[in-house]
Amino acid sequence: MQEAIVVINAGSSSIKFAVYASAQNTRSFNMHYRGKLTGIGHQNDFTLVDNHGDTLVITERLRTETTKIRTHDQALSVIVD
Repeated sequence: MQEAIVVINAGSSSIKFAVYASAQNTRSFNMHYRGKLTGIGHQNDFTLVDNHGDTLVITERLRTETTKIRTHDQALSVIVD
């Protein structure tokens, strides 16, 4: 079973996060994803990047598919989904 650690940093209008997973059969953790959702209560911007630096979520798509994110609770729901 692979272990994972999620790190969350909540600011006044943003949430930054990273997901670290253990390498097989070791206690070493490597970053798999990192991202941020900024502009909570204003103009939202969501970015998710993999460990190679490739962007996995397109900000414009998020803007058109979700309502305006006004609270940290809403932002966490978007991040977790």
